[in-house]
Amino acid sequence: MSSPKNEVDRIDETADWNWKAIGAAIAGLLAVIFILQNTEKHSIRFLFFEWTAGTWFALLVTFLLGMLVGWLLTRFVRSRKDRAAEGN
Repeated sequence: MSSPKNEVDRIDETADWNWKAIGAAIAGLLAVIFILQNTEKHSIRFLFFEWTAGTWFALLVTFLLGMLVGWLLTRFVRSRKDRAAEGN
């Protein structure tokens, strides 16, 4: 037989998972709606390159590149702080 505390912990874990699943489902649904509403093709130019891509794809690439730059900057700043802390 399980204790009441274990039952409460299990309920809390299930509740957390349900909210995460609901949030992920909503985000996925919004992404699908965004893609379906932005299917038109546009010419994209960058430096010497030019290609045609859907609006949704161009925005996705831009978003992913922004995330990569943010992640790299965070790592750079964190490593500089770590080196400064080691020097003191």
